[in-house]
Amino acid sequence: MIVKVQFRNQKKYIKIPEACFDIFITEVKERFSIPVNNILSVEDETGTEVDDYAFPDLLTTSGICFVIKDELNDSGGTDTLSVTSKSSSENDFYSGTLKRFRKEEEALQGPQAKNLIKQVLLTKPGGSDELKEYEEKGTISPATRKVMVNILVADMENPSATDKEKYALGIVTLFPSLQDPHGKTGYQHFYDGQKGGGFLAWRLKSVQRATRLPVRSKDSRIEENGGPMLRGEIGHCDDHPDEQRFQELISVMNHTNDREVIMKKMRHTGI
Repeated sequence: MIVKVQFRNQKKYIKIPEACFDIFITEVKERFSIPVNNILSVEDETGTEVDDYAFPDLLTTSGICFVIKDELNDSGGTDTLSVTSKSSSENDFYSGTLKRFRKEEEALQGPQAKNLIKQVLLTKPGGSDELKEYEEKGTISPATRKVMVNILVADMENPSATDKEKYALGIVTLFPSLQDPHGKTGYQHFYDGQKGGGFLAWRLKSVQRATRLPVRSKDSRIEENGGPMLRGEIGHCDDHPDEQRFQELISVMNHTNDREVIMKKMRHTGI
């Protein structure tokens, strides 16, 4: 969705993937080169404050322009504005340098990460199906994506944050249509290092929880000599809620006002 935004004497259109106030603030800071640690407030053109509660509904208002206030730097006088202008130029330089460095780094790592993902899929049962589907259709279905995530997570051994980022980068390099064009990295929906989320992270948490907590079968019995005879086995991932699916359902509920849809998703999540 496209949002009209004003910061000081500049006006820009900003594109955000969803009606999320935090995502909006992040995109505003990036587009206007505002330091990430600065505290911003949002108003409409009448000077009325806009918070995260009202923001999603106001997005549907025709012609609205959100006015951004930098609570620290906008409070000073002429001297402050002069310092702010210099600081902004410095931030532009460093921000641009860091972005170029990151792009160059990913450009070098991309082919290596791509080959890693391809090798894993070619050597694991069912992995070649993902490659075949993408070759035929130019994309993969959500069900196929879920199978691919399961295969890749099974290949990981105590992965670090860097490992998870490499797998996520490899996925969108091997399957370009799976990139998120609105995200900073393009692969944060597979792994977001800042929030610890994404399909890979959710699946890893689900597997780790299932491995850590063995489940006794309800249908167990006691032998005559007093020794327990356990007929169940250690719980598998299927014995636990699929966190990836759970997160998807929660996301749907957070972004709809349809009561019928919300109640249906709540039944699916067991809430």
